[in-house]
Amino acid sequence: MSIRVRKLSKQLGKPTVELLGILKALGFDRYKSPEDMLSDAVEGKLRSAVKRGVKPEVVELERVRKPKAAEAQARMAMDVLVPGVVRQVDERFDPAVARKPLKAQAPAPPTAPGPTSAAPAAPVAAVPATPAPAPDPAVAQATAALKAALEAERAALEAERRALQAERDALQAERAAWEATRRVPSGTSLADVLRDRGLVGVDEAERAIRALAGSRRIGEMLPFLSTSDPEGLQRWLRDVLVLVDGPPPEALESEAMVSVAPERSEIPGAAAWRRLATGLSEKLLLHGARRVLVVGGPVRAHRLLRQGLDPRVDLRFRPGARVVGPDAEADVTRTDAVALWEVEEDERAREVYDTSRAVVARIRASDVRSFVEEWIRALTE
Repeated sequence: MSIRVRKLSKQLGKPTVELLGILKALGFDRYKSPEDMLSDAVEGKLRSAVKRGVKPEVVELERVRKPKAAEAQARMAMDVLVPGVVRQVDERFDPAVARKPLKAQAPAPPTAPGPTSAAPAAPVAAVPATPAPAPDPAVAQATAALKAALEAERAALEAERRALQAERDALQAERAAWEATRRVPSGTSLADVLRDRGLVGVDEAERAIRALAGSRRIGEMLPFLSTSDPEGLQRWLRDVLVLVDGPPPEALESEAMVSVAPERSEIPGAAAWRRLATGLSEKLLLHGARRVLVVGGPVRAHRLLRQGLDPRVDLRFRPGARVVGPDAEADVTRTDAVALWEVEEDERAREVYDTSRAVVARIRASDVRSFVEEWIRALTE
């Protein structure tokens, strides 16, 4: 911001002549009128000098004729647009300049009258056209080869795109066929019926079925149930449901088990399993077989064997339905006994098993009870 000398004199209570003399003493001798504008820096120095009591110098005030209204308005506009600029004295209104005589201007020489009609323009010479440079055969050949390569790549990409589209269409058709096989052709699923009854989610459905089973009402519900995929339901039941003869062994307490007659059971009860596991452990230890490997068989049977055999028997398991030569060589390495449960062998694997020092037993059994009984019989012979 900026301030006039006149306004600052009112604020400081000092005459404008004294302030202009102090400015001259500070070296700012261009300020000679109360209407001059002071910048912030000059204003700060002037205020400090007044406080210090700097002695003012003699200043000859500038006498300027009061301009007309239009001129005063123009000067005020300049003061607003460019604050802090010291007003310059116009020579036209300076009394010292006004007393000087004006120089007489020489009259301009008369101009000769031009012709009534314009002279014809000179013809413009035609610029000869620059002939185009002859194409370079090497560049043309390289361009053609590049275009051919790009076209070939484009054709290959298009063929790949069509192949991917065909594969995608085939997968969508296969998915549609699979969903059609899983779709219930008629009737309503048990989950939908339970949901219509007011049961939301799998947890509530399971609790409802458990409550029906606890109150022995499942038998009344069975005639209302049917399945569209009997084979799939059979596979699922074989995986999750265990038929046991009597109280279940401790290794399978977390499984879904049902006690049935011995001839229909898949796993012996706790007492029968202890007798079988003890007999197998004794046979293995009598043969000096402490490092034993079982190839094949279900995971449920593996848990039973691991917890039922004597802890002195180091029992290992390897899944697989077919054994080749390298697998057989790895099986008999640092192993005393090998049991092949429903496993196919190639000629090399059979040769390795027959010539090894390990006791190899090839067992065909549908459940763990039959497997242990056949293994005991093989070790006894």
